[in-house]
Amino acid sequence: MDPTDRPRRENILPLAEIESLVLRVLGAPIPDRFVSWLGVSRRNADRWLDGSSTYPPAVIEKMQVLAPLCSEMLDDLHDLVEDYKRLGIPENLIRMRMREFSKTLSDEPPPKPGAPEPDKSA
Repeated sequence: MDPTDRPRRENILPLAEIESLVLRVLGAPIPDRFVSWLGVSRRNADRWLDGSSTYPPAVIEKMQVLAPLCSEMLDDLHDLVEDYKRLGIPENLIRMRMREFSKTLSDEPPPKPGAPEPDKSA
């Protein structure tokens, strides 16, 4: 073994469990969703998803926290849409307004998992 070769780090969870977390958090295993969410490079996201690179433990841990919250949020959104449909708002109008509302939300990625939070007191 070449002294510059490092042994491959293994994922802290089986790949099937990580893939399930990716679906629950991001909705689909699409590299651009990792790029948007975490601000990582497209290359890193591609390598995580194709299995040629391991997921950083901090990313897996963050997905473990977010997965149940994202599932709950999705359930809440389904319920909200059904409530408004029952009140008579057409589904296409709900979709248009939700899309419009989504533009009010920040698209800046949060700090990378494991990185210290930025000081906002200044």
